[in-house]
Amino acid sequence: MPRRNRNNIDRKTNKPNPKRVESLHGDRVLNRAYETRRDQDIIRTPQRTLYDIDYAMKWYIENEIRPQVTANKNLLIVPAIFSNGEKWDNIRRLGYTRDEKGKLQSPLIMLKRNSAEERSTNKGLDVNLPHAGNNIIFQTNYNQHNRYEDILFPIPNNEKANSKKIYIVNIPKYVTIQYDLMLWCDFTTQLNDLIDQVLPHNRFAWGNENNKFTTVMGSVTFETINTIGEDRLVRATIPLTVYGTLLSAQETQIETLKKMFSVKKVSWDTTLNNETTSPSPSGSTNSQDVLE
Repeated sequence: MPRRNRNNIDRKTNKPNPKRVESLHGDRVLNRAYETRRDQDIIRTPQRTLYDIDYAMKWYIENEIRPQVTANKNLLIVPAIFSNGEKWDNIRRLGYTRDEKGKLQSPLIMLKRNSAEERSTNKGLDVNLPHAGNNIIFQTNYNQHNRYEDILFPIPNNEKANSKKIYIVNIPKYVTIQYDLMLWCDFTTQLNDLIDQVLPHNRFAWGNENNKFTTVMGSVTFETINTIGEDRLVRATIPLTVYGTLLSAQETQIETLKKMFSVKKVSWDTTLNNETTSPSPSGSTNSQDVLE
C-alpha cells in the first residue's frame, strides 16, 4: 500500500495531506467525469484467470476427447484429474497415486501446470505493453439518458438526448502456459489406445464456450513403474503448450473495465430574418456525439 508523504504536512492539523501519497504511480487527481455508477449494471467486469484456463483444459479432456480403454472386455471411461500439491507429491516420490481407500488408481489421466510466461518475451511482440488507446470499445444506444419510446402507450417525457453508453475494456495479456499430461494404464496395449485417442487433437482449440485456446503437443515419453506387491504400471507423459490470454479485474489498482457516456458538443448558428447562416456565435444549440 502507498504510504503518506511526510514531507507535505498541514501545519494546522499536523497531518499529511491525503491528496499526495508515495507509490509507483503519480498522484491521482479525482475527476468526477470518470466516476460512473456501476452497481446496477448488467455488464460486469470480464475476467480470465489461470483457473479458467486450467478448467478449460480439463473440460476438453472429459467432454471432447472422452478417453476410454478396454479392461476385462468392458469399456472403461478414464477419469481426468488436476494435479494439486498432495497428489503431485505422491507421484513425485512413488510414481503413481492412490485413492482415498489406498487403492492404486489406473487407468488415470492427470494434468499438471508447469509454467506461464508472457508471449511477447520470446517473440519480440509488443502486444502486452500498455500503449495509450490500446483498448476494446463497445457502444450501446439505449441508456438512462436515451430511452426508447412506447408507440402504443406514449408517455409524455422530455426530448431524447442523443447519448451513447460506452464500455472500454483493456486488451488481455497474451501468455504461453506449459502443461504435462500424464497417462497411467495397467497394460501397454491400453496405453497405446489411449495415446491414439489423444494425439489427433494436436493443434486444436481446447476449451469450453468462450474459453478456447490453441494447444500444441510435444514428444511423448514412456515409462514403466514396478511397485513391490502391486501390479506393473505403464505411464506416458505428453507436454502441452497452450497459447492463452489473461485479464484481471484490476491492474495496478485500476479497473480494466470503464463505463462512460458520449461527450456532447454545442454548435452555434446565427438566425437573420428567419434564415440560418453559419458559423457565427449566438443562436440555437445542437447536440452532437463526440468520442474522445
